[in-house]
Amino acid sequence: MRFWTCICGLIALTLITLAPPAFAQRLLDEIVQHQNQLEGLRLQIHGSRQRIFTTPSRFATEQVAAVQMGFAETAVSSIHREFAVLIMVTGLASMITERTFTPKARAFLYEQKRLMMELLVTYINYLERELPKPNDQETSRFLLEARDNLKVSRAIVEKFDPTAL
Repeated sequence: MRFWTCICGLIALTLITLAPPAFAQRLLDEIVQHQNQLEGLRLQIHGSRQRIFTTPSRFATEQVAAVQMGFAETAVSSIHREFAVLIMVTGLASMITERTFTPKARAFLYEQKRLMMELLVTYINYLERELPKPNDQETSRFLLEARDNLKVSRAIVEKFDPTAL
């Protein structure tokens, strides 16, 4: 997992240096910074889940917490990857200069944005339904953090404008 995160980061940095317009550049920088936050949260959730799985006694509440944190970890990881795809596709689309291909590139960017928005809405809604259920503070904190980070992700995706490229 870390290997692919490093590879995606290197590709993202390479594509960012292709000098898209200033607004797009600021947004791409914001995405990379947000990706780092998502990865840090994912690692914290993963560590907590590992501690639950290594404890000798498993109560039903611990199993529920592990499942809830597993979903939060998956959601955060998934959005991290989708941002990597968005950055790569944005960089590639910015290199297209042929007028006949520009609308197709923008259509692909709009589709990526739409898919990310659907995914984010689904994840956020699920996490909000799960928030009242945890019996421990750590799980509640991770679910809240995941939800809040996904809301920030949604705001970033909403700002993304393929026509600015």
